[in-house]
Amino acid sequence: MRETFGAPLSSRQSIQWMLVDNEIDIQQARWATLEAASLADRGEPFRKQAAMAKLIASEGASRVVDRSMIHGVMASPRVSRLNAGTVRCVSGASVKDPQRFSVTSLPGISWVPA
Repeated sequence: MRETFGAPLSSRQSIQWMLVDNEIDIQQARWATLEAASLADRGEPFRKQAAMAKLIASEGASRVVDRSMIHGVMASPRVSRLNAGTVRCVSGASVKDPQRFSVTSLPGISWVPA
């Protein structure tokens, strides 16, 4: 267990908050994916929800891996693979921009406030 100033790293409030933020990102991606899958199972239109779930998951994964590096786990082979995968998924316009475009270009999507 890593220690800082005589106390476990995990006891630090800022670290605890990062772990909470990780859980929120993971759950948000899971719920968005389940919503899209549920719509697809019922035979309802689901393209918008699927595109948003993909965007939420890819950006959330990048944030989770970034936060994990504070724990000194970058040298871990598992985290290195995750980091390499998220960099490929979210760098440049590889996922984010086309996913945002696919959400805004779907029929019936209006971004003008009512």
